[in-house]
Amino acid sequence: MSSPDREAVDGAADGVAPAPPVRIPRQARRAVLTCSPTPGRVGLSMEGEISLVTRDTLESHLTPLVSRGTDVHLDLSKVVFSDSGGAAVLVTAAQRLPTGRNVHLENPPASLRRIMDVLYSKVPKIKVQS
Repeated sequence: MSSPDREAVDGAADGVAPAPPVRIPRQARRAVLTCSPTPGRVGLSMEGEISLVTRDTLESHLTPLVSRGTDVHLDLSKVVFSDSGGAAVLVTAAQRLPTGRNVHLENPPASLRRIMDVLYSKVPKIKVQS
């Protein structure tokens, strides 16, 4: 490429220096979910993200609680995000409960509230509480 052509391409011909390339660092971030039993009732206190990535963690903690056949209370006040894959795990767990028993989502993040409203509003065994 000749010098005038090069200047036209990179913007130097009009006296404006081209912007340096922007480098966006790749951050290796992995979603994390921690679960701990809630004292005095059947349930979990959760912190982190409920997502497809943390699905196995969520299932491994929910399965023993659901097998008790009682209501399950989930304190989600420290959950920062949920995607539809994570919400599906909660719905599946609720559907395995006996008639009259529910999963109570306490203080869910806005993302989970929205997913529940849009996709799962007709699931009677999920009770969303703020």
